[in-house]
Amino acid sequence: MSSPLDPYTDPNTGFLRNKLGITDSDELDRAEVFWTAALHRIGLTTTETPAVTTTSATTPAPPTAEVRAWARANGMAVPDRGRLRPEIHQAWRDAHPG
Repeated sequence: MSSPLDPYTDPNTGFLRNKLGITDSDELDRAEVFWTAALHRIGLTTTETPAVTTTSATTPAPPTAEVRAWARANGMAVPDRGRLRPEIHQAWRDAHPG
């Protein structure tokens, strides 16, 4: 779980808190990419923050629902709603190259 001092995660689940009030998981993913990239551009990130990963313009990102269903089918624990952990997305990309 997360540290009780981390204001961005729920102490009971370890999931990121939705501070933007966004209810659509794909929209939340887009907002996270946008704001993370903005922080990188102005230099307000630390070395511990993972870099924003982008996919090829010819390879669109899969819908979150598709990744969530794939993860469950492969025995991974994922929440019913909200953002998926980066390692879930990476596992999906590893299993679906190209």
